[in-house]
Amino acid sequence: MIDETEKTARLPQKIFAAAAYATTSTLTMMVIKYLLTELHFPSFALVAMLQYMASVVVLFAQAKILSKPSVRLPPPTLNIIVDIAPVSALFFCNTLCGLGATKTLNLPIFVLFRRFSIVMTMALESALLGKRFKMGVKLSVALMIIGALVVSFDHMSFNTYGICLILLNDIFTALQGVVLRKTLDEKAERLGTSAIVFYSNLFALPLVAMTMIALPNEMEKLALFKGWDNPQVIGSLFLSAFLGFAINYSYAMCTKLNSPLTTTIIGAAKNIATSYIGMFMSDFNPSSPVLVHIGINLSMLGSLWYSRIEWLKMLEGEKHRKGLLHKADDANSSSSKSEGGQQQASPETSCVLSVSGGHGSTSPATLVISHAPNTVHVGLGPTLPQ
Repeated sequence: MIDETEKTARLPQKIFAAAAYATTSTLTMMVIKYLLTELHFPSFALVAMLQYMASVVVLFAQAKILSKPSVRLPPPTLNIIVDIAPVSALFFCNTLCGLGATKTLNLPIFVLFRRFSIVMTMALESALLGKRFKMGVKLSVALMIIGALVVSFDHMSFNTYGICLILLNDIFTALQGVVLRKTLDEKAERLGTSAIVFYSNLFALPLVAMTMIALPNEMEKLALFKGWDNPQVIGSLFLSAFLGFAINYSYAMCTKLNSPLTTTIIGAAKNIATSYIGMFMSDFNPSSPVLVHIGINLSMLGSLWYSRIEWLKMLEGEKHRKGLLHKADDANSSSSKSEGGQQQASPETSCVLSVSGGHGSTSPATLVISHAPNTVHVGLGPTLPQ
């Protein structure tokens, strides 16, 4: 599956990639939200760093220690740095802004502002990848946006810093999805999907390290944090780190085998699901829970509508792929029969030699040696034109 593309992947592979991304994304969101909000862990930048480190360690171990043939890690070159740098920079910005917004906003308002990444992704896919969307897709996305706006009518507590982070997260999500897909389409055959994920995380490590140093009081907050002896904190940190690797890899595979918009929609549906759970967390206190439920359900209907459109599209693609395979098999069968017929029926062949017509002849004679099935005839024929 790692070498497949959107056009060559089978339907089960596409479904598996989408389901893996949805599952790992939901689990990662819940673990990180619990760590940052309920356990009051002070540094989302450290959470990002641990995720990058886990991805690098796991992929390096698979390639170099376990020697898995499906995981190829070519040595770093200037070309690789140039190819991966844009993906890595967007990945770093997207991760950091997303984690920061998760920490500072409650989940329903987080979901509200994540809706805008869908519209941004559609615009970028149209501009950079030349895609055109059917009316059903546009209407399903519009329904998700309307649901998000309904939620915004309720007065919920949020801060400007968190809103800025989530809006930046939307921009970087859209850019990362489209740029990653473009990179996978153009470079995956040469580098491999594993190498793109590996170097994206590796190149992001120094960026997050410099961010931790630059953020005011970041190191001091970590030093003064009193939960280091709490097993829940340590367990959540390790779990979020390896779930970070899982979501990074499944995100790349889902984007490669489906489309950036599909991956964004799955993320949106995941955020809606986590909103229901987020309603039971301590930082959620809306003044009108009924209005919030209506808005979230509208967004969920939009997501389900889009899922149905995408499902029908994948079924049609699978049907088309099987049709092409049947045509290829029929062509090969016809070719084999034709070759067999040619071998069984040997056509008549002739060898023509020009020789002297003999004593007293003024023109050359022609000796014809004819080979037909089961017969050989040798004789003199008429003179051939010169």
